[in-house]
Amino acid sequence: MSPVYTCIVAFFWIQSMPAPSLPASKGWAEADGESFGERENSNARGAMMRRLLEHSRALKKSTSQARSGRPGCRVNVFASFLLTMVLPLLLASPQVWSAEKFPDRPINVIINFGAGGATDVVARALAKQAEKELGVSLMIANKPGGGGTVGVTEVARAKPDGYTLGSITMSTVTIVPFQRKVPYDYQNGLDYLLGFGRFEYGIAVKAGSPYKNIDDLVQAARKNPEKVTFATIGYPAALVAGYLEQKENVQFAFVPFPMGPGSAVAVVGGHVDFFVSSPSTMRPFLESKDIRVLAVAAPERWSICPDAPTMKEVGYDIDASSWVGLAAPAGIPPERLEQLRKAFKNAFHDKDFQELAKKMDMVAPYMGGNEFKTFMDQKRREFEPIIKALEKKDPAK
Repeated sequence: MSPVYTCIVAFFWIQSMPAPSLPASKGWAEADGESFGERENSNARGAMMRRLLEHSRALKKSTSQARSGRPGCRVNVFASFLLTMVLPLLLASPQVWSAEKFPDRPINVIINFGAGGATDVVARALAKQAEKELGVSLMIANKPGGGGTVGVTEVARAKPDGYTLGSITMSTVTIVPFQRKVPYDYQNGLDYLLGFGRFEYGIAVKAGSPYKNIDDLVQAARKNPEKVTFATIGYPAALVAGYLEQKENVQFAFVPFPMGPGSAVAVVGGHVDFFVSSPSTMRPFLESKDIRVLAVAAPERWSICPDAPTMKEVGYDIDASSWVGLAAPAGIPPERLEQLRKAFKNAFHDKDFQELAKKMDMVAPYMGGNEFKTFMDQKRREFEPIIKALEKKDPAK
């Protein structure tokens, strides 16, 4: 029997009984002129508990009087037993009081990268729109470090009540776990709300490079293993070159750089043969005609270099787009999780948010929470062998 049903039965059972003599108390459903059904949810629980306890004590006293032969009201002993069973259910079952408003206070949003970066700017814009849907403030806190894992750790360890959310970047659940041990369950420790943006990557060479297409790079690497060099800031951009190596059984020489523009400058200066980076990094070098994009590892061609094909168009089925989404600690009550997902879905489709995402080169189709988790699980399986192979040749390891 459910707690709700038990409470209803107990209520009407006791109402049908003669009221016991309560020396100094008001009627059990008449205090302050209010009926049981008229009480506010926030006060009802405490009031109900006091009256049930009071009524139970009165019943116990009356029962004792009846057994001793002294005058007292007529009592149904089973009612006392029923109250004894109902009280623990009421105390232990928050479902009974499901009318509790959510959210009723500010929600914390942890961004796992520093203030001012693309992830931070776009996540803040999404949170601002979501405030309109949720009716409370969303308090932003930047928790950078560990390649994004510091912020994710804090989210995963938070209480799963819907009041702590955080940005989740692809590398923290599909790449970093294969590089080192992370202090959170990257497979099942998070409830995903949505995917709201993605960074895309392409392969580019110096404008005057002899490499005219992807096949030229592959053939050069086949003839001269580990002589064709490539630069990038790391993962997931490095996965593009890593995929080519595995697919074609060739070896490039990996030259990691701390910042994206640095890898572009190295190519323009003739220090490395090609680099893998995002459209925002490539744009100024394309405008100055210093580089040429050979292909993009994205679902569609880029507007800034429409002549460059996708990797899939030239025979390589890889999409190394790095998604960004929002997640919460696993275990949020389903109704709250659904409410949050709906609010952020509406925020995502807001015109102002979409315009900002486009400006930041982070436009992406909406991806719901369940779909986002499935996508991350798939990418983790896809990336694992590539990452392990690249880790072996990283000079910093």
